[in-house]
Amino acid sequence: MTIAPTLLFEMRGMTDSPSTNSIFGQISNGYLINQAVTAIQQSIRAVADRSIYEADETIWDDLPTQYTVTPDSDKTGE
Repeated sequence: MTIAPTLLFEMRGMTDSPSTNSIFGQISNGYLINQAVTAIQQSIRAVADRSIYEADETIWDDLPTQYTVTPDSDKTGE
């Protein structure tokens, strides 16, 4: 069996979001592109110099749960 590591980037401003508040305009698209390029470049550097193995992934345990508000849900995401 081959193990394929995966690194996911969550970006804000997706045009397929049911919430119009999370859809950014044309000006913000440049910001999002720069943000994605920076994140990917830093990830590549961390893999190349092996510092990725020293990353503290426990910071994710303290992030609050996020919800997408849809027409069928209330503001709490339920």
